[in-house]
Amino acid sequence: MSGLGETADGEWAVYVCERNAHGWELCGITQGTQHVWGDTYWFELRLGPAVRLNFWGNQVLIRSDKPC
Repeated sequence: MSGLGETADGEWAVYVCERNAHGWELCGITQGTQHVWGDTYWFELRLGPAVRLNFWGNQVLIRSDKPC
């Protein structure tokens, strides 16, 4: 499954949507975000007991967010 989500910051193209033992994982690339973030990033959104959002740029982890 794949799709495209639009936000005020650009588009988030989802290329991988998988369910595993811990929940769901959505992976893709941001598009049109250069004007806000200065770059385009690969992202991993993990939904389940340990929610996490990771941003990758050129094979380097740029940022990792999780709920408080």
